[in-house]
Amino acid sequence: MEIAFLSNDPLESVVVDAETGDILYSISTPPSTGTRKTTIYDSRGQKLAQYKRRPVWEHDQIVLHGETKDVSDWLRRDGLFTNAKKFVAADGKWYVWKHLWGTSRMEVRDIFAIC
Repeated sequence: MEIAFLSNDPLESVVVDAETGDILYSISTPPSTGTRKTTIYDSRGQKLAQYKRRPVWEHDQIVLHGETKDVSDWLRRDGLFTNAKKFVAADGKWYVWKHLWGTSRMEVRDIFAIC
């Protein structure tokens, strides 16, 4: 699946299916003088996750399905010389998330469907 951000600011945008234009998520990051928190909502407006940016000496965190994790534990590099990240989704499958350079699009693929 290829997704697209409707804004150049990925922290304040709507995310759509690049083929159909269907809204998948909305992302909101209110201004803050403290820890910045980005909240991700599904197409019905239900809160899915919250990303908390922390001071440089601490790990950024994500709250996903009520569980708090360090972002580096949830979104891992797919290789040494790549910008791709891999993660396990709520369906239990591993996915790769890769930025398509020169665009505001990203590609999400089931790892085992690639093989």
